[in-house]
Amino acid sequence: MRMKKFVYCAIGGLLVVAGLTGYAQTPNTAEDVGLVRLVPDSIGFLTTAANLSNWEGYATHTGDGSVLMVVNTFPEGQAGAQAEVAGVIYVKPDGTVKEVFGFIADNGQPYKNNMDVVRQDGNPPSIAGDKRPGSKRFIIANECTPMDFPEFQSDNRWDKNNYIDHIFAAQVVELTDNGTQKVSNVIDPIYGTQTGADVGKLRKGGTVALSNGNFVVCTEDRTVGKIPHAGIVNGETGALIKSGFSLAEDGMNNQETWEGMAAYNGGFAIRLNNPVRIRFFSNAGDPQGSWDQFPVDVGDFNFDPIDFNNNPFDYSTTIQSGGRGDGYAMIGDISDHYVYYGGKGFDQDFNTEGWPYMVKIDAQTQTSVKEIRINEWSTDPVPTFENYAHADRLAADMDSNGNFCVAWSDNSNSAANQIVARIFNSDMEPVTSTFLVYQNSDVGLGSPDGDITGVSVIHPCVGMSDDQIIIGGRVSANFELLSSGEIVPNNSHVYTVFKNPFKGTAVGEWSVY
Repeated sequence: MRMKKFVYCAIGGLLVVAGLTGYAQTPNTAEDVGLVRLVPDSIGFLTTAANLSNWEGYATHTGDGSVLMVVNTFPEGQAGAQAEVAGVIYVKPDGTVKEVFGFIADNGQPYKNNMDVVRQDGNPPSIAGDKRPGSKRFIIANECTPMDFPEFQSDNRWDKNNYIDHIFAAQVVELTDNGTQKVSNVIDPIYGTQTGADVGKLRKGGTVALSNGNFVVCTEDRTVGKIPHAGIVNGETGALIKSGFSLAEDGMNNQETWEGMAAYNGGFAIRLNNPVRIRFFSNAGDPQGSWDQFPVDVGDFNFDPIDFNNNPFDYSTTIQSGGRGDGYAMIGDISDHYVYYGGKGFDQDFNTEGWPYMVKIDAQTQTSVKEIRINEWSTDPVPTFENYAHADRLAADMDSNGNFCVAWSDNSNSAANQIVARIFNSDMEPVTSTFLVYQNSDVGLGSPDGDITGVSVIHPCVGMSDDQIIIGGRVSANFELLSSGEIVPNNSHVYTVFKNPFKGTAVGEWSVY
């Protein structure tokens, strides 16, 4: 029998379910914490063969309330082939689920074939939705070689003499009732207006949608020492506004990045490595300053997030995460001037790759203003769900009111990873306890030694609109999907959708620069 014990309280009209600190309990389900599941555990682009090592999916939302998730999948009818193409799962505000191939050929038809002659088993695609109210547009980007395929050669936009490897190609797309339609052709958003550029070894950087409706695409250019370069794409036409400009500090090298971008009202931020630094840019791409990650020392860490109102030390965060940072999260709300940076910090054993934290940063002053620990914590020596927080690959998204959902992959209570999540309001206060995301998650239920009777899922992604929340992950072993009985191959992408518990909250007034 599953023993549960909860405290029920109301925050802002929401019924909040929180596990009692120090009480040994099995993990909470999403239903336990009061969430309404709109779409059961589902597999995107279900195939008959194990997928390639296609890493994680990425998720976003658009201003009309839709949530989207992009993954790499096999070309149509080619399960098991050594080739991949981007695919998009999107859920409309009415709950209708659509699967569409991500890129659209010059003739307006979805492109369902291989798109890369260089690297068929590589990095995942990227996606960013225009979050302005009512918008249905997004940008998709992926490492590929569209210049090598006739479906993308209707004009002379490619000078093939300039390309020796794949590029981070991008396209502006719009959601429709029955699928998607292109706003522009697939382009090279980084070097497309430069002549004679040696465009080789361009790797995934990320994408972001700006508060004025335009998009930024970033690549990690390994021909010049892993320097992130960007292009700004017009959200109305898909044409390049500005291309090939560096996002790194002058004279700095090896400033790697990985999906470390977030937009705020009037600009965007990017997290760079070596040293870990967040740089701020206007919507036009002009530098606006930077924030450095100065983490608290272990000697000063007292298991509480930093209080920046009463902080006697010169620290900017508890987060210790370094490196290229595949596991951090960057989010923002285009209605205000803050960005949020999530990563791993100290846990109860003083491991630096332990608990997840989130710090709120003012883009105007480049200073930390608030920090929270994402997980619950208990001093109870017995392993409890409150300690379920050795985070791997954080993911997050934020609705238009500043409420946000954070998910991470964790194996604290078992030998295999599960995806757990928690939801916070715009004051960074929790409105749910930590919960297991998937119906197929089943860590140690009914078993005193914590045996796993469900599926192991890794590499989360989150998209959160004002209407709904999609949380995706990658299945790390074959399993039977509870909702349908289908046998799901390894490396498939699972997702589920919840009603946003804040749905119906009014959006405040805000301006766009």
